[in-house]
Amino acid sequence: MFWILYAFLWLLMWLPLPLLYPLSDLCALLMYHVIRYRRKLVHKNLCNSFPNKTPKEIRRMEWKVYRNFVDVMIESMYSIHMSKSEIKKRLTYSGKEVLDEALAKKQACFIMTAHYGNYEWLTGAKLSFEKDYNYFTIYRALSNKHFDKIMMDVRQRRHNINIEMHDLMRQLEKNHQAGVTGFYGMIADQKPSRKNPSRWHWTTFLGQDTPFLTGTEYLAKKYDYAVIYARMSKLGRGRYHCHLEMLCDEPTLTAPGEITEKYARLLEQDLMAAPEAWLWTHNRWKYRKDL
Repeated sequence: MFWILYAFLWLLMWLPLPLLYPLSDLCALLMYHVIRYRRKLVHKNLCNSFPNKTPKEIRRMEWKVYRNFVDVMIESMYSIHMSKSEIKKRLTYSGKEVLDEALAKKQACFIMTAHYGNYEWLTGAKLSFEKDYNYFTIYRALSNKHFDKIMMDVRQRRHNINIEMHDLMRQLEKNHQAGVTGFYGMIADQKPSRKNPSRWHWTTFLGQDTPFLTGTEYLAKKYDYAVIYARMSKLGRGRYHCHLEMLCDEPTLTAPGEITEKYARLLEQDLMAAPEAWLWTHNRWKYRKDL
């Protein structure tokens, strides 16, 4: 059954992207009104994050969230056939000199991003850079092995190096010892694991007590690697821009939580500007600070 579905999607994704957006709108309508995928959670998250919005404004935001959510799904599947030139055209970059300067001084650096805009297309970043840097993308393996293999094949065609999250520490140490240079893409807005709450960084994010992962900060300090923030913006359907800006170039000199706090503030700015581009279907505020 899986391969029948995949064959259908593989053929469907040969259509030009503009012709796929009516399908995206239909799927968004079904997901929002019929399936009602995580509607209560999305509504709760938006109401708590934007308490000054009216019910009508919240409903309008909800629809934009689902429309963007399905757009990203369609665009990610469409990338099965995307050429290098089309990737470079649909996702442009600025601030690349920040990466050049960081890697000129350090062996490697981390680029912190989020589930914002089309984060899947960011895995093709190396295709848009003039210098041939190693690009390590960190990912969590999908439960469905077939889909996981498909996504890995797509990413590898973009000439990046995929590292499963559980192998990150081992591979990072191996690269560091061997003098391997490059940059690591880190999606850092996930809900932290309950295993190590003492390592969480708590801050006020969108007006709510929110725990953040501190893994990137820990690794940046351990290896003295610079940290760059990838500020992504949606220019239109199928068109994005990513601006790279230095978040911290001397991590060993920072106070505990300082790097993570800076990341939270930058991400909050992006969400306030265009909240619909974030993945609100995650139960981001599951944990309470007083528990």
